[in-house]
This record gives sequence, C-alpha cells and structure tokens, in this order.
Amino acid sequence: MVISIVLTPVVTSKIGYNLTAIIYGVIALAVIMFMTFGCHENIEEEEAEAANGEEPDLFKAIFALITNSKFWIFGFANALYSAAFSLISQAIPFYVQYTLKLESSMTTVMLGVVFGVALVGIVVWSNVVKRAGIMNVWRLGFAVLTVGFIPLFFANTMPVAVAIMCVMGMGVAGCLVTIDCIGAKIIDDDYSRHGVKREGMLTSLVGVMNRLNGLYVSLGYKVISVAFGFESGANPGSNPDMASRFLLCVFPFIAMAVATIFTLFLHFKDESNDWCNFKRRKELKANV
Repeated sequence: MVISIVLTPVVTSKIGYNLTAIIYGVIALAVIMFMTFGCHENIEEEEAEAANGEEPDLFKAIFALITNSKFWIFGFANALYSAAFSLISQAIPFYVQYTLKLESSMTTVMLGVVFGVALVGIVVWSNVVKRAGIMNVWRLGFAVLTVGFIPLFFANTMPVAVAIMCVMGMGVAGCLVTIDCIGAKIIDDDYSRHGVKREGMLTSLVGVMNRLNGLYVSLGYKVISVAFGFESGANPGSNPDMASRFLLCVFPFIAMAVATIFTLFLHFKDESNDWCNFKRRKELKANV
C-alpha cells in the first residue's frame, strides 16, 4: 500500500491513469485470489471450541454490538482517521501543484517523507508504548497528526511543508502502532463480558465503518467545488491554491479533531496501570 501510494504520481506521469488503474487492479485481484484460496480454517479446532463454549446467537450478537460503546467509539474514531488519511493521499498532488507551485513528481517526495518518517516512528512509538501504554500513545498519535494540519495550511515552500509532514508522519506512526492493538483489546473485552468469540463480526464491521470514509471525502470535494469551483486537476477552478489547502488541511483537521475527542472517551480496566507503572519506574530510578 505504501509503495503504491508513494509511486503512483511517478507511474501515472509515465504511463497515464488508465493503464496504471488496470495494472493496480490486476495486482489487487491476484493478491485477493491468493489470500482467498491460500487461507484455511482448522475445522477440528473450531468444532472443539464450539463444543466447549456458548453457541453464538444472532440476536444476542446484534444486541451486544449495539450496546458495546467501546466498539462504536473506536469504530468512529478509526473511520474519521481513515477519512483524513484518504484526503491526504488524494489532496497532496493538488497541494504540490497549485499551492507549492512544483512539478507533480514532487508529490512522491512529500508522500515518501510521511511514510519514511512513519516507518522510523513505528520503532520509536513501540518503545514508548512499553512505558506510557497503548491508549496514551494512540491518543497522542491522533493529537500530533491533528495539530500538524494547522501549520501545513499556512506553508508556502517545499522545505517548510516537508518539515511539517515529518512531524505529522510521527503522528501517523503512533496511530499505526496502536490501532490494531486497541481493536484486539475490544475483542478481548467483548469475550470477557459475554463468553462468546465474535472477532470476525467485530473486525469486519470496523472495516465496513472505515469504508464509509468515502462519504466524508466526497463531502470535502463537494464543498470545494461549490466554494472554489474546483472540479479536478484539469479544471481546478478560480482559486486552486485555497481549494488545495482546504482539501489537504481543513477537512482532514476537522475529521482528526473529532476523532481525537472520541479517543478521550475510550477506556479499559487495565488502562490506569500504564502511567502508574511509568511513574513508579521513574521513582525507583530516582531512588537508586
């Protein structure tokens, strides 16, 4: 995914959008088919677990899902993050061309910076998680990414924009390190309360909520179309500079700000131990 996002501007400039779309579609189909026919269930193990546990009930599962506030908080926060990320990847080419007044090939540089820093940041955040805990790193990652959109809106040069994107890349890394872990905590919490394994249902529904980010992305394009006459790269309207800033900075900022607020309402029983253990370790080191 990272390679395709970063290299797409370069590839499309060489072979065009139509051929690029066909190549990506063929690759995606091949991967999907390989994963579909290459994954197999352990039927005996599944039957043994089913015999020892409670048999899933559709109506109970639906009621448990509706009343699971942790799932909905995490799902909406994750969906908003996904919407912001989608807008970033789509808006950067316009931002580079109309705001920074650079060639489209520089889009690869900016996207490469974000993902490059994110890869390094994953290592950094993985160590921070051991001290501060998953939930705190998740919230901090969202907050860093959110705040980064503010100075990016006012950036006018490539060096300034790249520097800001480096900081935002650290925020992306914090999100990537923790999102799957929090999803697993929600699954474990659901199992501890109901005694029924529903990881398939919970995971798939989170995926469905993520796909709804297209609604927010479409709203962003609709607003800049009405406000600035922006339709596409071929017809950018009367003020493509401001349209690009709004699409890259304003709409993702709103999504991430709301998502960050959502993160403040998601808590687990063992979460309070994170900072307590961190403070205790600092006190022990200070006393040595």
